[in-house]
Amino acid sequence: MEGIHVRCPNCRALHAAYFKNPIGADKAVSPWATVTWQRVGDTLETLTLSPSFMAVGHYHSFVRDGELQVDSAFGCKPNGAA
Repeated sequence: MEGIHVRCPNCRALHAAYFKNPIGADKAVSPWATVTWQRVGDTLETLTLSPSFMAVGHYHSFVRDGELQVDSAFGCKPNGAA
């Protein structure tokens, strides 16, 4: 696995986080990756990423032990808001 997709908990926009150390010996860092995260854990339930995750215009968070821990106000409108 080269990375994960994370949906904004507020507006549901999709963001990608590519791993600096992909899962699987045959995997390489994605050519689309302009920024990469160091991964610890081999499953979504145990995944921790470093450094923190900044979805510009949306939120700042940490991914720790498989949980998205948002620590900022949302910069986007809630899903379905005008």
